[in-house]
Amino acid sequence: QTLGKLLTELNAAYEPGARYVLISDGVTFSDIYGIRDDMMLGYLLSIQEMCYKIHPKLECRSMYDVFPEQVVEGVKDGDKTWYWDEKQIRDEIFDVYQPSQEWVMMQREIDGGFKAKGMDFQKFLYEDADPAAFANNNQRNNHAKRNAMRMLQRDEALRIFTMGALPNGIRVSIRPRSQAGPTYCINMIGQTQREMGKKFAEVVDLTTPWHNVLIRIDENEEDSERTDLLPTDKRFYMRNQFVSCFKGAKPIVEDGRVQAYSIPAASLEGEDPTKDYKTDEEFTIHTLPEIPTEEVARLNRIKAVKNAERFGWDPDITAALKNVGDKILNKEVTREMVNFGAGNDNLLLS
Repeated sequence: QTLGKLLTELNAAYEPGARYVLISDGVTFSDIYGIRDDMMLGYLLSIQEMCYKIHPKLECRSMYDVFPEQVVEGVKDGDKTWYWDEKQIRDEIFDVYQPSQEWVMMQREIDGGFKAKGMDFQKFLYEDADPAAFANNNQRNNHAKRNAMRMLQRDEALRIFTMGALPNGIRVSIRPRSQAGPTYCINMIGQTQREMGKKFAEVVDLTTPWHNVLIRIDENEEDSERTDLLPTDKRFYMRNQFVSCFKGAKPIVEDGRVQAYSIPAASLEGEDPTKDYKTDEEFTIHTLPEIPTEEVARLNRIKAVKNAERFGWDPDITAALKNVGDKILNKEVTREMVNFGAGNDNLLLS
């Protein structure tokens, strides 16, 4: 909704118009998270549908768009046809654009923002891991630290890749930055989130967003009876284990699923009810759907590509992403041509 409002305002004020292109990082990171490819893909398809409903110029693209022919039509190998999956896509892109771990270690030493991002990754991976899978928390933390390094490598690869694919776009990030460019920060959370962050600190922590839930602040009893969310509602995100600490908190249920929680405004005033809360190491095991057949998975990958045409998204973006994929396949851009210069925010070709 924030991005949809931004696009509405930009297109009203700027005659040539503007569009916002999200590049999904699901294919990039899902194997590090331990997320099944079919679950990641289902999430991507849902986000694409959501973007289309919010604004016609809000697009959600993905790494499937880089190799559309290989995903949709497949590659002939004699009498057989094989279709590219997530691993094949990752291998092709990372073979060219992913920096070494030595580069990552050097960049962490000279770039405070880069180091902080790695620490955020590590915290996320630690908290998202099943404690029962490790002998102790030290092992759990070391596992998170190793994978955070891998995430920094892949994050850098994705950054360089997208800048090469869409060089004329204005790159926007949700991570705080100086606004000196070439990447700019966009505030997606609003004033209420900042206010609650100052008041409740660790309770309102966006470092690991998958552990947060949406909170609607109810100003009166009438609001508390509503089971919907309105654009005018005051809202923020809170770490889910703290919701029960607030008096009057209750779930907002739609179609049988908890969409958010409502908390009376009075419960957010006065003394912090979470200060004596003790977190536990309990890990919630979710019941996952059955793994789909490869044919169903293939059709969903095709849908992720075809949605661009279905939703009327910009064909120039489609062509630009495919163009980079073609250059990789034709060896027009190779790893030797990419200069991973520390502190450099551009793709340099020798």
